[in-house]
Amino acid sequence: MSLNAAGDRVYVTNRGHDSIATFRWDGGETLGLLQHLPSGGVSPRSVVLLEAERQMLVAHEQSGDVTAFDVLPGGTLAGRGGG
Repeated sequence: MSLNAAGDRVYVTNRGHDSIATFRWDGGETLGLLQHLPSGGVSPRSVVLLEAERQMLVAHEQSGDVTAFDVLPGGTLAGRGGG
Protein backbone atom coordinates (compact mmCIF):
# COMPACT_ATOMS: atom_id res chain seq x y z
CA MET A 1 0.00 0.00 0.00
CA SER A 2 1.11 3.55 -0.68
CA LEU A 3 -0.42 6.91 0.21
CA ASN A 4 0.42 10.06 -1.74
CA ALA A 5 1.88 13.12 0.01
CA ALA A 6 -1.44 15.00 -0.11
CA GLY A 7 -3.09 12.07 1.66
CA ASP A 8 -5.99 11.85 -0.79
CA ARG A 9 -4.93 8.86 -2.93
CA VAL A 10 -4.29 5.32 -1.75
CA TYR A 11 -2.67 2.67 -3.97
CA VAL A 12 -3.09 -1.00 -3.08
CA THR A 13 -1.71 -4.18 -4.67
CA ASN A 14 -3.88 -7.26 -5.09
CA ARG A 15 -1.92 -10.47 -5.50
CA GLY A 16 -5.15 -12.45 -5.92
CA HIS A 17 -5.51 -11.27 -9.50
CA ASP A 18 -2.32 -9.25 -10.06
CA SER A 19 -3.72 -5.75 -10.04
CA ILE A 20 -3.41 -2.26 -8.58
CA ALA A 21 -6.38 -0.40 -7.13
CA THR A 22 -6.45 3.38 -6.73
CA PHE A 23 -8.75 4.90 -4.13
CA ARG A 24 -9.65 8.47 -3.20
CA TRP A 25 -9.66 9.23 0.51
CA ASP A 26 -10.96 12.29 2.29
CA GLY A 27 -9.40 11.35 5.63
CA GLY A 28 -12.63 9.85 6.91
CA GLU A 29 -13.69 6.24 7.22
CA THR A 30 -14.55 5.57 3.57
CA LEU A 31 -12.39 4.96 0.51
CA GLY A 32 -13.82 5.46 -2.99
CA LEU A 33 -12.55 3.30 -5.83
CA LEU A 34 -11.13 5.39 -8.69
CA GLN A 35 -9.42 2.73 -10.75
CA HIS A 36 -8.52 -0.92 -10.96
CA LEU A 37 -5.92 -2.11 -13.49
CA PRO A 38 -3.57 -5.02 -14.19
CA SER A 39 -0.22 -4.69 -12.43
CA GLY A 40 1.80 -5.91 -15.40
CA GLY A 41 3.34 -8.93 -13.68
CA VAL A 42 2.69 -11.84 -11.32
CA SER A 43 2.16 -11.24 -7.60
CA PRO A 44 2.60 -7.47 -7.13
CA ARG A 45 4.32 -7.09 -3.79
CA SER A 46 5.83 -3.64 -3.44
CA VAL A 47 4.86 -0.16 -4.66
CA VAL A 48 7.11 2.90 -4.87
CA LEU A 49 5.40 6.20 -5.55
CA LEU A 50 7.73 8.77 -7.12
CA GLU A 51 5.56 11.86 -6.95
CA ALA A 52 8.10 14.39 -8.25
CA GLU A 53 8.59 12.21 -11.35
CA ARG A 54 4.84 11.42 -11.56
CA GLN A 55 5.62 7.70 -11.67
CA MET A 56 4.84 4.56 -9.75
CA LEU A 57 6.98 1.42 -9.76
CA VAL A 58 5.44 -1.95 -8.92
CA ALA A 59 7.71 -4.89 -8.06
CA HIS A 60 6.35 -8.39 -8.67
CA GLU A 61 7.41 -11.19 -6.36
CA GLN A 62 6.78 -14.23 -8.57
CA SER A 63 7.63 -12.87 -12.01
CA GLY A 64 10.66 -11.00 -10.62
CA ASP A 65 10.08 -7.83 -12.64
CA VAL A 66 9.12 -4.19 -12.16
CA THR A 67 6.37 -2.35 -14.02
CA ALA A 68 6.39 1.45 -14.35
CA PHE A 69 3.21 3.52 -14.50
CA ASP A 70 2.63 7.21 -15.11
CA VAL A 71 0.66 8.99 -12.39
CA LEU A 72 -1.94 11.17 -14.09
CA PRO A 73 -3.09 14.56 -12.70
CA GLY A 74 -6.16 13.03 -10.97
CA GLY A 75 -4.00 10.44 -9.25
CA THR A 76 -4.97 7.50 -11.46
CA LEU A 77 -2.37 5.38 -13.24
CA ALA A 78 -1.58 4.80 -16.90
CA GLY A 79 0.83 2.46 -18.65
CA ARG A 80 4.04 4.27 -19.55
CA GLY A 81 3.53 6.64 -22.45
CA GLY A 82 -0.25 6.39 -22.45
CA GLY A 83 -3.45 7.67 -20.97
